[in-house]
This record gives sequence, C-alpha cells and structure tokens, in this order.
Amino acid sequence: MNKKLLSLLISAAACGSAQANLISNGDFEAAAGAVAVGGYTTVAAGAPTIPNWIVSGNTVDLINANYGAPNGVAVDLLGSPGPGAIYQLFSVVAGTTYNLTFDLAGNTSGPHSLLLNFGTLVETINYTFTSVQNIARSFTATTSGEVAVSFAATADGSFGPVVDNVNVNAVPLPGSLALLGIGLLAGSLRRQFKK
Repeated sequence: MNKKLLSLLISAAACGSAQANLISNGDFEAAAGAVAVGGYTTVAAGAPTIPNWIVSGNTVDLINANYGAPNGVAVDLLGSPGPGAIYQLFSVVAGTTYNLTFDLAGNTSGPHSLLLNFGTLVETINYTFTSVQNIARSFTATTSGEVAVSFAATADGSFGPVVDNVNVNAVPLPGSLALLGIGLLAGSLRRQFKK
C-alpha cells in the first residue's frame, strides 16, 4: 500500500471519529446577553430566552458565573419559583447509539434531584454535591425520528440542579468507517490501473 493511500485512510478514520454535537446551544452561551455576569434571570415556561431550548414546568433560572454555574451561563432548574424543566429535540436513526454528556452541579448544597430523559432512557439522579460533575449516558434508538433530551427538577424550592455543557453525539458505526476505507482503496487501485 503506498504512503498516499495510507495517509488517506488515516485521515478518513480521524474524520469519522470527530462527531458534531446534535444539540444546539448546549453550553447556553447564546443566552449570555439575557443575564448579567454574577446574576440570574428567571425564564418562564414557553419563553424564548434560551435559544434552541424549550422551558416547561414553572420557571428555570438562567445563571451566569454564579449560583453553581460550571462556567459561564448555565441553567438552574429550580427557577424563582420552580420546579422547571428544559428540553430540546434531535433526530435519531434506528440502530444507532447516542452518547450524552453534561455538567451537573447544585445551586447550594443539596439534596438535589434531577429527572433526565434521553431518548428511551429515563433516570432520576439524586445527589448532594455542589461541585461540577460530568455525567455520561447513552441509548440506542429503536426507531428513526425525533427524540428529546430533557432535564427537570423534581422538588420545589429556589436552589436546584444546575446543568451546562450538554453534548449529544452519534457513535460512529465501525462498519461505516470500514466501507469508507474500502471505497478509498478501490478508488486508489482504479487510478493505479489506469496509469
């Protein structure tokens, strides 16, 4: 195998492993203009304040570099007053596995309780930590279409679960990378035989 073909295969494998976030505004920074640094802004259900996210329940608080925000702008799910929830829809393909990562903290000490819905995964996360923890979950889509990722506070109050840096990626199928490599190899061999 010549060096040019080898470099093409390595490049294709690297491109296949870099996956785009299927969630828009997962770091909530697109809403930075709605909240002062060190402060918070209450967002009512249905309000368009947080681009690409839908607020439901009572309210959530958009917080900025304070109140347990992991970095910059984040969402406290126990708004003033709570509880509230946020969600976003994204498209899935049957048989594909999707990974979710997000930062979770608490606005003051707990206990806190977060209801997570991610495709077919439904989980309540109970915790007392206030420092940022990175949470990872996955599910495999059984049908194609739109599903939601949603985060909801499960208790009443004003200081709740804080989420930030939401990222959803499709896990690349090993077979698709192999097919890409075979296609590149076939194209290279075809060009060599034409010479």
